Amino acid sequence: MPQKAKLLCIDDNPLNLKLMIDLFRHDYDIKVVNSALKGVELLKTYTPDIILLDVMMPDMDGYEFCQLVRKMPQFALTPIIFITAKSNPEDEKQAYASGGNDFITKPIIPISLQAKVAMHLKLAAEARPASTSKS
Repeated sequence: MPQKAKLLCIDDNPLNLKLMIDLFRHDYDIKVVNSALKGVELLKTYTPDIILLDVMMPDMDGYEFCQLVRKMPQFALTPIIFITAKSNPEDEKQAYASGGNDFITKPIIPISLQAKVAMHLKLAAEARPASTSKS
């Protein structure tokens, strides 16, 4: 039986975290934390294959978290999907500029989010051998 992909969800809203658990617990090894700082701490012991990230959080916003994670070599290619209530094009631009791979506005469409997670995991898996193979 293949190992489940590891998913980290960071959101300060408990209802959003419950929704993520309900959506992904059967197909993924999911961990949830309610702050970006707790997410940074968890990354010391947990290596997710994908990160779902809220933008607006009290201790550190999602953009700062993403920039910090992108500086860690082991997470340079880990897909990061922003999930946020912010729908301004400037927010989306900032998400990509900070290192995000995708930007989804709330309220989410569950089947769409599940498809995007699967797609980003597939793309990341395809990119890994190419980036480690010798030319």
